[in-house]
Amino acid sequence: MILKKCAKKYLSKAVNFVLLQSNIVVIYRIGRAIGDQVCMTSVVRFLSEQYSFKVVVISSYPMIFDHNPYVWKLIDANKFGGYLVRFLRFLSGGQIENFLFKEQGVPFVDFMRNDGSELHLVQAHSLHFNNEINHKKIINQLFLTDQEIEQCRIKFNLPKRFSIIQPNAKATYTPNKQWALKNFQKVVGLREDIHWVQVGGENEYLLDHVDDLRGETTLRELFYLISKAEFVLANEGLLNHIASAFNTMSYVIFSGFSGMKLASYSNTIGFVSANVCEKSPCWLLEECGVEGKPCLSTIKPESVADKIV
Repeated sequence: MILKKCAKKYLSKAVNFVLLQSNIVVIYRIGRAIGDQVCMTSVVRFLSEQYSFKVVVISSYPMIFDHNPYVWKLIDANKFGGYLVRFLRFLSGGQIENFLFKEQGVPFVDFMRNDGSELHLVQAHSLHFNNEINHKKIINQLFLTDQEIEQCRIKFNLPKRFSIIQPNAKATYTPNKQWALKNFQKVVGLREDIHWVQVGGENEYLLDHVDDLRGETTLRELFYLISKAEFVLANEGLLNHIASAFNTMSYVIFSGFSGMKLASYSNTIGFVSANVCEKSPCWLLEECGVEGKPCLSTIKPESVADKIV
């Protein structure tokens, strides 16, 4: 064990020294959190602009970083299985950073609940970086080619003016972000002047009176739709992070699960209850159990519909 620790220390130090001398930084995120990896594009830009590093990106969703001018080299993590994670952790150091919250002995949700309410997700996942980042203006970075845009235009054949709606929160992470589906339906009914397009998984709940594109888009096609939409309306999550990259107006239902600052961008218009419980932000991954869930139930669909321009 002691020999292994010594080998790790010196090999990591040597590799990171060579990377620094070559002006290279490696940033990686491996896993199923798509929104987090969209957020990683902000940090890629920061590292490129603030340090002039050549940035190597390793991601489980490399298509997020396709055609990104701030990326020097792009590596698909899926080609290497679990061995890549072990290898990167073994070599981790000042020039090899995991875009994932790290504080010894403190789980992410506990830190965010107690100390991180004023942090954006981009900041939280890069607090531990050796190269300190100025997070002054957080904007995610997604790039589409002219060819992709034309192919999507032909495929979807949407009217010039349309808006994206995604009423289904990611319940596999937490059940505490979901604004009632009937509320989303009420907004659609109140705003019949809007051409609504619903995106998401093919088996997710389908609203009435919307164009149904559930299960019909790749991730990059979703980028296209959001880039061309007048706005998006969704629970706090992936769509809001994508909208940042295209400065598309993003109406977001924020629950008491997390603070608004976690996912607020210059284009974000948040809806948050003034009647949250004393646990907010709770960061509970299990059902909160608070009767009536006031952090969500007191956000009225009429107020949301009225605020949408």
